[in-house]
Amino acid sequence: MTPGIIKEMTNTNMTTEQAIELLKKIVKPSTALDEFRHFDLSLVSVEERPRYQAAIKVVAHALKTKEITQDFFEKSVTFKD
Repeated sequence: MTPGIIKEMTNTNMTTEQAIELLKKIVKPSTALDEFRHFDLSLVSVEERPRYQAAIKVVAHALKTKEITQDFFEKSVTFKD
């Protein structure tokens, strides 16, 4: 990961907890048979998307730095039961 991307992620005023809460709003099951849950940015307006994209970056950084675990994240955003 380049230093610019890390700087961009850490410059946001959003906490990991806030990012997770925001991302819960765009979790959608796929239409495939497995109904895999995923983030769907089409559920929010174009104007709101940068905020959701920033939340994804915050969570990615938290996962990379081991602030949170993958399992905790997936359960928190309802990817897993």
